[in-house]
Amino acid sequence: MSGEANVLAVESYAIGIANDDSGQACCLIFSIDSLANAGEIALGSTLCQVVDGNLHFTGASVTLLLKKPAGAVLECVQKGLPVVVLDNARGLEHLVPTASGEHS
Repeated sequence: MSGEANVLAVESYAIGIANDDSGQACCLIFSIDSLANAGEIALGSTLCQVVDGNLHFTGASVTLLLKKPAGAVLECVQKGLPVVVLDNARGLEHLVPTASGEHS
């Protein structure tokens, strides 16, 4: 992403696909428990998009870059399914909209 001054890249994380009652993917679930110090960035994100095969969570001052997500996760974001970021310790949920398609 051109012009990004502050990007935090993370290679180890846990993200899952949630299905509705009919078995269709309806959103992604991303727990900040899987992120050491980047959880607050995910909770403050305003957009998630696929950029060059990685997930970018855009925040106010920092972009969280999740490297090499599974193909099924990329497909869900490219279809425009939202990401629900969970903070289980504080009982918080944050809905992050996605930008469909691949960006570079």
